[in-house]
Amino acid sequence: MPPARSALARQLGSFALVGGLGFAVDLAATLALTQGAGLPAMTAKPGGIFCGLFVTFLLNRRFTFRSRSPAVLREFRRYALACGAAQATNYAAFSLAFWILATLGPDLPQAAGVVVASIFGSGLSAGVTFTLAKLYAFR
Repeated sequence: MPPARSALARQLGSFALVGGLGFAVDLAATLALTQGAGLPAMTAKPGGIFCGLFVTFLLNRRFTFRSRSPAVLREFRRYALACGAAQATNYAAFSLAFWILATLGPDLPQAAGVVVASIFGSGLSAGVTFTLAKLYAFR
């Protein structure tokens, strides 16, 4: 495998692992806010997204893109800006999926709707996040 392909394959693998952990953090925070704090799902989701974003920034910076820049705050601002579009995609897709599930299955437990809608939203935003992080945040 050519070196450029090998580096990209390594980045994609690392990004997938970090993204899985970020998804778990997002989901755990969203469930804690809905089930533990009693917030509505649509109110709780932005907190989950922020928690996931923060964890993925730290891990992607260190392991996926191997940034050594001393300008951590600048990178975080760029990462947050770049991922804003991906997170908006995540929230819009989550909202649509959650609404569809609530409409089609009104007896479905809220937690099940949160899990399914989170998988849908996170899946769509993953490609956007990788591209923007690679080309903008950690360039």
